[in-house]
Amino acid sequence: MPRKPKGRGNLGRGRGNNGQDHQQPRPGRSENGTAAIVSDREEKQNLDGEGSEGTVKETAAPSLRTSRSQESADKAHSKEHKSEEKNAISSKRSQDERPGPTEISLRPETARFVKPAGNAENCEQTRKLCPASDEGKTVPAQSCGSVPSGSAGTQEATNLAQKLGSSLSMQDSQARSSSSVRPPKRPGFGTIGRPIALRANFFRLSFSPKLTCLYHYDVEITPSKCPKAVKRDVVNAIVQNNRDTFRGHEPGFDGEKNLISFIQLPSPVQLKVTLPGVDGGKDRQFEVKIQFAKSVNVADLKDFLSGKQNGKTVQEAVQALDIVLRQMPSNHFTPIGRTFFPMDHQGRPIGEGCEVKFGFYQSVRPSQWKVMLVNIDVSAKGFYTRQPVIDFVCETLNMSYPDLKDTRVRIDKEKLKKAISGVRIETTHMATMKRKYTVWGVAEAAERLQFDIEDNESTRTTRTTVAQYFFDAYKMRLRYPHLPCLQVGVKKDRFLPMEVCTIIPCQKRHLSEQQTANMIRSTARPAPERQRNIQDWAQEMIRGSGRYLRDQFQTSIDPEMVPVKGRVLPPPQVKLGPQDRALTPRDGGWDMRNQALFDGASIDTWTLASFAPRQRCNEETLRNFCRQMSSVSKREGIRMPEQPADVSFARGFGDVERLFSEWSGRFPNLQLIMVVLPGSDKKLYSEVKRVGDSLIGVATQCVQMKLVLQAKPQVCANISLKINAKLGGTNHVIDYSVKPVFNEPTIVFGADVTHPSPTETGIPSIAAVVASMDRHASKYHARVRAQRHRNGAGAQEIINDLAVIVRELLIEFYKTNGRLKPSKILFYRDGVSEGQFDQVLVHEVRAVQEACMKLEKDYRPRITFVVVQKRHHTRLFCENDRDASGKSRNVPPGTTVDSGITHPYEFDFYLCSHYGIQVNVTGAYPDFSGIKMLPPPAPSLDGMLVWHPLTHPGVGIRRRVKLLVNGNNTMTCGGLEATAYRPLKTQNTRLHKPQHWEILQRHYQRIFSASFGILGRGTSRPTHYHVLYDDNNFTADSLQELTYQLCHVYARCTRSVSMPAPAYYAHLAAFHARVHVTNGNSSGSVDLEKCARAIQVNDKMKGAMYFT
Repeated sequence: MPRKPKGRGNLGRGRGNNGQDHQQPRPGRSENGTAAIVSDREEKQNLDGEGSEGTVKETAAPSLRTSRSQESADKAHSKEHKSEEKNAISSKRSQDERPGPTEISLRPETARFVKPAGNAENCEQTRKLCPASDEGKTVPAQSCGSVPSGSAGTQEATNLAQKLGSSLSMQDSQARSSSSVRPPKRPGFGTIGRPIALRANFFRLSFSPKLTCLYHYDVEITPSKCPKAVKRDVVNAIVQNNRDTFRGHEPGFDGEKNLISFIQLPSPVQLKVTLPGVDGGKDRQFEVKIQFAKSVNVADLKDFLSGKQNGKTVQEAVQALDIVLRQMPSNHFTPIGRTFFPMDHQGRPIGEGCEVKFGFYQSVRPSQWKVMLVNIDVSAKGFYTRQPVIDFVCETLNMSYPDLKDTRVRIDKEKLKKAISGVRIETTHMATMKRKYTVWGVAEAAERLQFDIEDNESTRTTRTTVAQYFFDAYKMRLRYPHLPCLQVGVKKDRFLPMEVCTIIPCQKRHLSEQQTANMIRSTARPAPERQRNIQDWAQEMIRGSGRYLRDQFQTSIDPEMVPVKGRVLPPPQVKLGPQDRALTPRDGGWDMRNQALFDGASIDTWTLASFAPRQRCNEETLRNFCRQMSSVSKREGIRMPEQPADVSFARGFGDVERLFSEWSGRFPNLQLIMVVLPGSDKKLYSEVKRVGDSLIGVATQCVQMKLVLQAKPQVCANISLKINAKLGGTNHVIDYSVKPVFNEPTIVFGADVTHPSPTETGIPSIAAVVASMDRHASKYHARVRAQRHRNGAGAQEIINDLAVIVRELLIEFYKTNGRLKPSKILFYRDGVSEGQFDQVLVHEVRAVQEACMKLEKDYRPRITFVVVQKRHHTRLFCENDRDASGKSRNVPPGTTVDSGITHPYEFDFYLCSHYGIQVNVTGAYPDFSGIKMLPPPAPSLDGMLVWHPLTHPGVGIRRRVKLLVNGNNTMTCGGLEATAYRPLKTQNTRLHKPQHWEILQRHYQRIFSASFGILGRGTSRPTHYHVLYDDNNFTADSLQELTYQLCHVYARCTRSVSMPAPAYYAHLAAFHARVHVTNGNSSGSVDLEKCARAIQVNDKMKGAMYFT
């Protein structure tokens, strides 16, 4: 194997969205021409849990709270590093073993925080806040009537509370030293709404009365640095080879150091075992030491389920049961986090050398039924495809084999390095031994990369190339000697030709945006199909584990999903137009045709900048689009001139600041700049938002060129919704009479923290908080902050400056609403894992209270703090098909569950507030004359490439289309449009040899191709709401109805969305700020102070919904 070369050998070391703003599009009337379409990646993930690579951060150590992840698909959703809570069973956990999304975490003891005295007192509605005069004052603890005294820790908190605008920061040691604060108990169960029979993807876990105690042992394996799979093999071999020591019992092992036994074992005990070598390697010897750690009382679970004790001691029992239940699946499948994958199953390609594989998720949790449940769900994840590196290069660089052989074709080494760095490969040039390496970089071509080699006989050193070395040593003449070599090895001192390397399977991959979109399309499935898949995986798991659980631990799992009683809440009345006309949503949406917006904005001066190629998007095209925009806007009640004050054709990124600044000077009353983008250009979009939002303080609206060319009325209507919200208008509101909570001044907050993706190194997290400013909770102001990662421990979810932010927004509410102060605060917090609930109670809830006290010493509004969770694996299915809605047969909007599968005694519920649809991406030619389906061939075509004759208006073909997609024989024209997510292109059948799944009419020489995936068919994901603090003493019905109503005030669409609008707006504001920071780039370090300056918007934008 060639070593690190000298001289030249050292080179190569080292390692749009349909007319909406390029920020993550949100659900609603999309700008792709289809009404009421959800067009955002997170909304896609609302449908299927396997929506994206980062959708879920899954783990192996259960806790009794739901952790967020990823996202990935998400979004998502989810590339976020969450802090993990300490395990009751101490273990050195790996990254994949941190508390996962649907686990239940039992919080440690935490400190008491200041509880406002407003619980029993009515706030004076006319009391005036005096921010200017109070700004420099301190608030004595005794005057608040609620700050305990008598300890140094309390005094420190009091002193900190006296610092104006500071956020509360209580040390963990202080938190642990005080009595705990628990979330409120459930006030009862809801009764409003029609009943609906449901099934949830939970399975009852039963254990014999004999199972009262489990025994926890620490396992120490030497050598310790080996993969978890090897450690499992070692422990399994120890158990099988020492049946007398283990008395015939087979304990559960977590793959690290925790072993759970039903019986007491000899302790301590030291054993040895030898495992055979892999791929011709030597046998491996291991020494195992097993020592008793503690007894785990399973009977404590009963007290916890009945609410007699908190979860501090029960966590040990839950974790122990989870280890036991994961024992057999870990032996039969490949565990990754909390998900198990059968790696021998074929995956679906998603481009750039990756594929998506399907498996199942599993976790244990207690329930309101006072029984333990096993949550099982289908899951999907992106992996590198097992293939030669040469094939990977072709896919990644979009090249063919002839291109690779052409020595004149240049290889994009930087792109290749970024794509392949960190990937594990194995060699193929030695038949008897396949060595494995990690790729760290890309070097010179094999025919030019030189190094010194020493002759063993003559000890003479000669200089040779990598290509020559392989010919001399292995009699192998390289086919691609002009291609770069891979830099591999622990010391990065070895180089291999790409053609002798193969990518090792089962490696997780951080997906690109396009891969994530492809993955979502290929994994979406209707609710009944997902239910069947879950049931199949549950049966598979029970078949593999049933006997083991029964014989070894006196435990069993019911094979059927649990039945659940739900309710469908009535939709609120939506008011439109100046006459306050009320509409009742149907299937979560309402029709805006012939309707005006509730309060249309007035636009006097606006301009248009086109960055699209002038030959494709000329002056007449822009004038036609402007006329259409003006006409549609007027019908909706927005007063907008037919033509802009100025139109300019710009050339690129460098023209943005110059052009916008010139307009700002020429037109002092400039209100809006519309920008035509040539495509999905992140860098250009980021610059537009930076200059508009931060530099000149003028609202901007981006539209992609393809939509300007079409100028469809529906597209213009969707754009007008966003423009109206940005310029201070109100699109729609909820009927005031059905919102009793708003009978007194009420402010609604939403908060979220976004974290950098794995490729965004050195970029801080960004926290965003929004707050309502009107009596309809429809207009919101936003504040954003950059957050430093805590001591190198990863991203921090807790918002540092929350007290300062809340104080600023309370002052704005006070000024906007005629010097009235809110007597109620509703706070919807997104992105918090269940393991972080205690931190939120100690820090964020207290920060809200502190912000109020800073404004006025006796100001104590009633606070309700609700965590909004989307990253979980709970799915609901209709028991009776007549109750299901839509083609996907999802649960109807408004479906609520607050019993059975919820927390044993805390206040939480599930609410599916949105209609189960998914993004429909319009094909190139939507007006097909008709479709006739054919019988399905052998393979499934869901997400596969399909070739077909196509009705094409442009060339005058008017024949019926024959098409097959996944055996669906009811496909409509709209369905075809929804599935075509790549532009249709011509192909020559003489050059393209059809595969057995392709459908052709052979008498056509030219056919059209499109890549297809069944869309609009996902399974709705309900949102989980957990109340952490409640001074308003909400009943179950009142909070559920209020939450459902707030899902209807999202300005960017004419339908209800999957979470309350303030939570969505917080996510949008955080993403908007991230655009300012990254400037379209996905890598590169950003200083915190520089980031803090970059994300701050112009003062003129702080009172506008610029983030919509």
